[in-house]
Amino acid sequence: WTNGPSGTSAAAPLGQELAAFLLGLPTSGSYDLNTAATAQSKYFALFLQDDFRVKSNLTLNFGIRFEHETPTTERYNRSVNGFNPSAAIPIAAAAMAAYALHPIAQIPVSQFNVAGGLTFASASNPSIYQTPSKIFSPRFGFAWTPHFLDSKTVIRGGIGIFVYPIGIDGGLALNQSGFSQTTQFQATNNNYLSPASTLSNPFPNRIQAPVGSALGAGTFLGQSIPFFNPNVRNPYSVRWDLGIQRQLSPNMVLEIAYIGNHSVHLPVASTQLNAIPQAYLSKSPARDQTTISLLGSSVTNPFAGLLPGSTSLNGSTVALQQLLLPFPQFAANGVTEQQNGAGSSYYESLNARLEKRFSGGLSLITNFVWSSLIDRVAYLNAYDTTLEKRASA
Repeated sequence: WTNGPSGTSAAAPLGQELAAFLLGLPTSGSYDLNTAATAQSKYFALFLQDDFRVKSNLTLNFGIRFEHETPTTERYNRSVNGFNPSAAIPIAAAAMAAYALHPIAQIPVSQFNVAGGLTFASASNPSIYQTPSKIFSPRFGFAWTPHFLDSKTVIRGGIGIFVYPIGIDGGLALNQSGFSQTTQFQATNNNYLSPASTLSNPFPNRIQAPVGSALGAGTFLGQSIPFFNPNVRNPYSVRWDLGIQRQLSPNMVLEIAYIGNHSVHLPVASTQLNAIPQAYLSKSPARDQTTISLLGSSVTNPFAGLLPGSTSLNGSTVALQQLLLPFPQFAANGVTEQQNGAGSSYYESLNARLEKRFSGGLSLITNFVWSSLIDRVAYLNAYDTTLEKRASA
């Protein structure tokens, strides 16, 4: 509200928030009405393991684990179970007709598409997500004491697969959008030319009541919608190690080991499906005020009067960047997939341990670890389609 000389100008170092507060003009806020939930998922596992002493100096270890996990369900199907990007929504025809009267240069009338919305659990499909969660994970290990090394050296190694249950993240899967209702503070209907609500009357259109799944794909139009990955897969790790342990004296032992781990299907906390496409953004290494002003400029809003409830996308004008979004009927950066399983990581380490035992029960242990963890678990930019490879935090 207090940016100047235009609404897309750079913010001042400090003071503007206080100025907006003194004017009684917030920019955001919300009021929640939350529902109850009764959710459950089931997990089963069977593990078989045995050691075989092949020789006096060689032992082999074999193991296998079977795991099965059922999807999370809510007793009364009060949950979202995905997002359909091509779902027909009730306002589509009216919005596209309105856009045809006042199109923007960046998108031809024939390419302006209004589709996509949430899907909900039902009596015939109560699962909040689907998963092929029937997994076998084998393990193998060995311990060998070579006779030609004076029987004072032990070589150990192993490799195994370890599965991460989805149920640990099951709380994220329960998304009761529609059954719970957030009434958003509507700051403006015309891109901050004039206020639609004030601090003294923050919700002039009243607090919205939850509607459940009655609106189908039309639920929460004009707002932000998160949803859990509907086809989630169990993350798992392949771990391996090889170590040599040598007795240096009757009371001293040295051990050196290499340990590695490769994890796949790691959950990416959030994947943004409604970001401004890269083609419309600036490549300038410095602040590009021309592009910023263009994206923030006011244009005729094809959704004016069509979006239910309290949303800033219901006014006569809207920022140009809103119409560039893949799903312009929802808030910018507001269609978020949770637990996208595209993540992965690699871990490697060199481990050294020296142990000295003294008389009287005292031991001295010294450890050294040199390790590296490289992961791909986040997108650098909202519009990216590949994850950033980086040293893990």
